[in-house]
Amino acid sequence: RALENRAIDHVFTSPLRRARQTAEVLAEPHGVSIQLVDDLTECDVGRWEGLSWEEVRRQDGPYLDTFEADPGTVPYADGESFQQVQIRAVPAVQRLIRDHPIGNLVVVTHNVVARVIVAHNLGVPIAQARTIRLDNAGITIVSIADGKEKLLTLNSVLHLDGLLDDF
Repeated sequence: RALENRAIDHVFTSPLRRARQTAEVLAEPHGVSIQLVDDLTECDVGRWEGLSWEEVRRQDGPYLDTFEADPGTVPYADGESFQQVQIRAVPAVQRLIRDHPIGNLVVVTHNVVARVIVAHNLGVPIAQARTIRLDNAGITIVSIADGKEKLLTLNSVLHLDGLLDDF
């Protein structure tokens, strides 16, 4: 509902089901189809997939410490680093912008992917990207004019109406 009165000309999404479902909800009222972009797929968290941070700590405590010290270059165990995600995701978004220079684009992706894109846009070092808070269903709006990006909204969650515990 938060975006229903905004003009939406294109919707791009990660191929993962949870992102596709969100993209479909956003695209349908605007009569646009969704386009899958593989490079928007969430970070590969390797052998930590499906584990809580507590379980990861028990299983891989020393490696987790190393990862937490620099998630930019230290990958998830048997997975990707934030830098690896940034290397694939930022150019993908830049291509979408270049190929669709007019209109409003919606990009539906995942937490780590969104963090590394925002970090890039703000000039935040990749090692600090994990400190950027982005909630599920949070809305970040970037305006692009004359080739310059301007962050207008970061992680707007007011539309979630109290669904976040710590907001």
